[in-house]
Amino acid sequence: MSFTFPRAFLLRHRGATVPGMVLPSGRVVLVDDEDFGSATIAPTLDDLLKSYRGSHIEWPSPAPNTRTEGT
Repeated sequence: MSFTFPRAFLLRHRGATVPGMVLPSGRVVLVDDEDFGSATIAPTLDDLLKSYRGSHIEWPSPAPNTRTEGT
């Protein structure tokens, strides 16, 4: 991946929706409990998904007037 800002995502797992982000370094932060500030950190998104079998990642749509690759 090539980007300079964290990239937000939602992890969908067993009916729960958990927010997270991929940092420019490739490390991943998943916010387990927003009220208490607990989070799971993994070296890569693939490593994170090993612990959340059957889950999937939802990426946000590009914002209006945002360039995407190939445009």
